[in-house]
Amino acid sequence: MADQDKATPGGLLGGLKGKAKEVAGKVTGNEHLIAEGEVDQDAVEAAREADRLEARADQEASAAEVQAERERVAVERQHLATEAELAEREQRLEQEAEQRERHVEQQFDRREDANEANEALATAAADRQEVAAAQEHARLQAEVDEREREAEQARATAEALEAAEQRLEP
Repeated sequence: MADQDKATPGGLLGGLKGKAKEVAGKVTGNEHLIAEGEVDQDAVEAAREADRLEARADQEASAAEVQAERERVAVERQHLATEAELAEREQRLEQEAEQRERHVEQQFDRREDANEANEALATAAADRQEVAAAQEHARLQAEVDEREREAEQARATAEALEAAEQRLEP
């Protein structure tokens, strides 16, 4: 209270001065001095009330600033939490996309390997068929050659028989 009294115009001394004027006016019967003392006391009281109201307003303003700062911090925390959640979600989506890509690549590789294996099997089967065809061709060629030799021998035998027959005929 002493700080408030010193801060008001006249402070404690102003209040005492006003009271002294009022008492002096009552003692002397001077209405003007009584009124002046009362005005001085009212002015000191009004100044005290103004100081009290100003202090209360300052406290409320400080409390409002603290509340506003708390709300700002809460909003910032929420913002950071949202950013963290978004970053986590983005990372999870990237990981899922990478997993899908690896899965697709693995499927592609398996299909490519299967295609290569099928091609190798088809090539081996074609090679076996080609070898079998070449062997069959060689066997048939040998048979044709054998038949041609037999036919040549039969011609030769026929010619020899014809020649022998012509010699025997008169």
